[in-house]
Amino acid sequence: MKKIRNLIKNECAVSGLTTMVVMLVVSVSVFSGTTAYITNDSGPEKTPSVELVGKMMGDELVIVHSQGSQLRIDRFCELNIGGNVEYIRIADLLDEKSKENGYWDIGERLVYDLGDISHFHVSFQIVNEGKKDMLYDETIQEGEITKYRYLAKSLGPTNILTNSANFNSLYNLRDKSGNIRFSYKKLGGNWINTSWEPISGAGFYNKTINGLMPTDIYVYKVQIDCESNIINGARKVFIQGGATYVKPFTSFEFNSSHKTVTADGSSLLDNVALWYRFSKDNKTWGVNWWHSSWKCRKLITIDPSKVEADLYSFPMLFYLDVDNNLSENALNNGDDIAFILYSDNETQLNHEIEVYDNTTGKLVAWVNLPKISSSEETKIWLYYGNPSSNNLENPSDVWDSNFRTVLHLNEAPNDMVQGHFDSSKNNNHGIPNNFQDGGGGSTDVAGKMGGGVYFGGDDDWIEIPHSNSLISKDNELSLSAWVKLTTNPNSDAGVIVKSDGSNYNIHLGVQNDRKANFQVLTEKELSDLSSAATLEVNQWYYLYGIYNGITSKVYINKFEAGSKTINGLIESPSAPLLIGRCALGDNRFFKGIIDEVRVSYEARSVDWFNTEYNNQNSPLTFYKIGEEEEYSSDWTFWDDPSNPDTSYPWEWEFDLVDGQGFYQFYTIGSYEGAEETTPPDADVKSSYKDESAMAMMG
Repeated sequence: MKKIRNLIKNECAVSGLTTMVVMLVVSVSVFSGTTAYITNDSGPEKTPSVELVGKMMGDELVIVHSQGSQLRIDRFCELNIGGNVEYIRIADLLDEKSKENGYWDIGERLVYDLGDISHFHVSFQIVNEGKKDMLYDETIQEGEITKYRYLAKSLGPTNILTNSANFNSLYNLRDKSGNIRFSYKKLGGNWINTSWEPISGAGFYNKTINGLMPTDIYVYKVQIDCESNIINGARKVFIQGGATYVKPFTSFEFNSSHKTVTADGSSLLDNVALWYRFSKDNKTWGVNWWHSSWKCRKLITIDPSKVEADLYSFPMLFYLDVDNNLSENALNNGDDIAFILYSDNETQLNHEIEVYDNTTGKLVAWVNLPKISSSEETKIWLYYGNPSSNNLENPSDVWDSNFRTVLHLNEAPNDMVQGHFDSSKNNNHGIPNNFQDGGGGSTDVAGKMGGGVYFGGDDDWIEIPHSNSLISKDNELSLSAWVKLTTNPNSDAGVIVKSDGSNYNIHLGVQNDRKANFQVLTEKELSDLSSAATLEVNQWYYLYGIYNGITSKVYINKFEAGSKTINGLIESPSAPLLIGRCALGDNRFFKGIIDEVRVSYEARSVDWFNTEYNNQNSPLTFYKIGEEEEYSSDWTFWDDPSNPDTSYPWEWEFDLVDGQGFYQFYTIGSYEGAEETTPPDADVKSSYKDESAMAMMG
């Protein structure tokens, strides 16, 4: 199947496929009938605030999530009733259905039965452990305090290494002075106390503890001593790593699609969860991937020596004549082909596919590069291999607003059919004339890159009807096209012409002596500029003319072929734009092949055109293409009712969900809500080959 660009310009694109929401601030007002707003930080885009409504209903404290983003349910609330402090997870205050997905959602409510609190002072706090500060400290009601109002808050550990960890805490002595320390032990062991250190007021306290065993489960708490009273923070649990591990096993060299995976380690754990990842080629483990729905990619590295200067919004030709990987793994219509910025592996670049042949993998595409560097390598990813992808092309945004028409001429329309489509935003499409009258012309021949148009030289031309976007009111112009003469011309011939009937207002062509010709008519004068060099027959040349309000220049390939001083605003008539003909009523026609016609009302730099020449004349030396990489999944939780396993010994029936390839595994143990730290590498590495399938293939 061969895909040729059509008139419909698909503007669909992959939106951000992954959104991470990090809750940085949580606050709750529990006054009857009042609300509190919670701010979130998810990066540069603003997310809606979260509104929680709290009130007392009899003896119950009820807080309703009424608006905004989801909240994680692993946060701890602190409830102080008459000086008695309780630490409660949000998850423990939600009903079973509400907490199934791990988030506190809109419409769900926390309910806590406080009992009779009519005589007590009651306050409610939420602590942001990541920010190490008190997020919310609200008094529900004034009343009797029967115990100390000092706050000792144990926070989660940080910087957990093989044999050490940081213990963290908050404290508030209510303007008093005292001392603080940590007390810790491994399960089944004795408490060990650190030294008392003086503190006053409120603040954050942490201490690095060394000499911890990586295979043990530890608990710790903060203690404060104020006015001869010792107050304990809640107990915190953490597991460094190595508390559990997958037992080694041989690779899956058999005709089965599942494997019993077992783990060993501490039997004290509440549960153990199995994690895995997959790779087809055993090369790209852990590599950042744009999106898991795309199974293949190749790295495109642009040679900076081929780039004449740093350029911006540059439409690069990407050309593959044959690519078996693409033909085997991309969709037949090429809709899943995507170009992604290498630097962040996230930004999707605008692209246009001119030709895609799924039988050979031939691809002719144009990709807009936000910046292309002349001093360092510019890199982008080519992604493909998503069987459910929509068309990702966005042709019009490949070409900046100064392009007034961009014709690839790869279509094969009939005479008088508007079928040579403009890729710019202006819809200045071309209409072929007289190609089917037996004169030898054809709209369906091989061009320089993709398809091209053969002009028979008798009466063939392409007409682009006049539009306001084709009128220039400024003093800048760039015309360009690839041309190949098939015989010595017997008269002057236009390649790109806009004429008022008397003058060639804008003109790029070839004279009968095979010299390139560039003309611009301004309000002050006409610049009729011919090249010194001549064009040979049956060779491709890149012609471009540039007028910048000061000089008019014509180029053949990368060489300046002529220059003339001229100024003034361009006189642009309300006449059609012609390709392959000097003017309407003028019977001088081009004979040969024309490809890639572009009109731009901007004096693009010589560096721009020379870089275009380097790219389009020899695309396979302009960049290098890496080998195909196949998707290697990120670490994934094994989605099965048996995971996590809640009884020792730990065991799972793992289905080889991604088929034949390479698998890696590790396990994470959990105790009282604390999880073992993620290991630096897999516990087990293995491969799976279905021998029965291989035998059938053989």
